Amino acid sequence: MDPHPQGQQPDAFDGCEGGCSPDNAAAEGFFGRPRQEFFHKRSFAGVSMDRFIGMLDEYMVWYRDRRIKTEFGMSIMDRRRELGLMA
Repeated sequence: MDPHPQGQQPDAFDGCEGGCSPDNAAAEGFFGRPRQEFFHKRSFAGVSMDRFIGMLDEYMVWYRDRRIKTEFGMSIMDRRRELGLMA
């Protein structure tokens, strides 16, 4: 017997055993900090799409390379260097 009502297609989560979740908590966790630190702290009125992309790229590089992670007391890149994971 087909578990889907007549005419409906299975969705992406059908057939997942445990571990599959239809919510977007992982995406919210990932994008929440940039949205809070980058997007909501400024106005983008009059900013072209190209300039916005450039600003976002600059923020993402800062976030990855220089932002201090309180758990480590240093940036992620400095922590990786400390652990010998990069030169």
